[in-house]
Amino acid sequence: MSYARSALIEARRVRPDLFLSNLTTSFAAYTAASTIPISDDYLLAMVDYVVHRAELRDDEFAVDGRSATLYQKFKSGLLGIT
Repeated sequence: MSYARSALIEARRVRPDLFLSNLTTSFAAYTAASTIPISDDYLLAMVDYVVHRAELRDDEFAVDGRSATLYQKFKSGLLGIT
């Protein structure tokens, strides 16, 4: 959940306009049962961010470029770049 909350914080930094009308709770209050306060169009971008963070921490032998690629996919997904 902390990675998902971090994804929301990063998404708000990159695209604050996504949160203008639908954010009424602080990110810290969200749990696994909460609905993500962002359009479903950006769900895959959020998944890319969570996997990016897991890659950074999970495996010491993981390819470093994979995490960077996933972060770039996250940012591109938020900006609508395919």
